[in-house]
Amino acid sequence: MKEELREGIRESRKTLEGYRWFGSQVQEALNALDEIERFVDDPKPEEKPRITVIGREMKARLSPYSGFVPVLMETLTKLNAWLEQQP
Repeated sequence: MKEELREGIRESRKTLEGYRWFGSQVQEALNALDEIERFVDDPKPEEKPRITVIGREMKARLSPYSGFVPVLMETLTKLNAWLEQQP
């Protein structure tokens, strides 16, 4: 599952790079992906609540644009499921 998440994050980052001209929200999403990736690589229980919030908020914010970022939406769904299994 970790490797699937990493791959989804990489693909999502590539997609979002193409939308940078949309403004600061894209940069915020890229920064959030960096935080998520660090957590996936080294999950620390004390960081789980913050990463859970980041994942859920990203998914909610991006929901209207899901057709433009389907891989990111799928990755966030997998992330949220994976987070539920983490201590």
